[in-house]
Amino acid sequence: MESTRNVSLSLGLLVALGFSTNALADCAALGSAVNSTINMGSITVQRDLPVGAEISRKVIPAETTAITGACSTGTFRESGSVNQANYRSLDGTNTYASGINGVGLKLKVRGQYVPSSGYHWETNISTNGSIRYNPEIEVILVKTGDITSGPLALGPLISVAVNATNDAAVTYSLASGNVMQASCEITGSSRIPVAMGEAKMEDFKGKGSTLTPVNINIPLHCDSNAKVNISFAATSSKGDGIIDLTSGGAEGVGIQLKLRDTRVDFDHTLFVAQATEQGNFNIPLSAVYIQTADKIKPGDANAVANFTISYQ
Repeated sequence: MESTRNVSLSLGLLVALGFSTNALADCAALGSAVNSTINMGSITVQRDLPVGAEISRKVIPAETTAITGACSTGTFRESGSVNQANYRSLDGTNTYASGINGVGLKLKVRGQYVPSSGYHWETNISTNGSIRYNPEIEVILVKTGDITSGPLALGPLISVAVNATNDAAVTYSLASGNVMQASCEITGSSRIPVAMGEAKMEDFKGKGSTLTPVNINIPLHCDSNAKVNISFAATSSKGDGIIDLTSGGAEGVGIQLKLRDTRVDFDHTLFVAQATEQGNFNIPLSAVYIQTADKIKPGDANAVANFTISYQ
């Protein structure tokens, strides 16, 4: 008896499942299909942006492409996939080639990433009538490697269809966009000598006194909008941006580094400025002799500091 009941229940369950599928609603768009263009604009990326980080995001609000469809009762189904003739999948999931080396493209529809297999979205229509079709679209650019500045690939990005007929209701196309990687380069030697000149003991007026600053020129050529940062590493027993002199020379003095008249903090990244145009860029650095002890011993006064330029 138990065996018979089990078979009967199983058959009943299979029958119930067989009749549980909802029929697709019969929908027809009221009006022509919509073509929507997306302009990403000109985007500047700092060279030190890590791989995987977001570069830019463009949101197409829902009502921008809203259309109305007349529907019967049933399940309203929406589907779409990225046009991989223009934007091939990079990893088989949801990152696509953008046409620029080092820049990937991701697409969201209704808050969900669109995988290479496409996406589907459904909702139930309980009575005959109309449905407002208005998904929100997001185009996201991400860094995938070293960037080569240039234009994005343009053309149809995704067509969104409704129901079983797969008639395109809205087609979204990239109409413009370019990405530029901002950076700087040292145009001369990375080893920069600074001639501090000769100093006389009588020119110092006591501990903490300084002499005339000497400007330091680091020859940089920068792209427009590059955000220039600098950090220094040096032996500094006194702190306050003071570099210890090499042993065997003068004592009781040091060399202090300043950025815009403010002493530098060693081993910390300091923001300099953002380049306003492409061309030569000056970092306002200076070095100055400073008395660090009550008594000074004359001799050679040499010191070394290493610097790192970054773009963040």
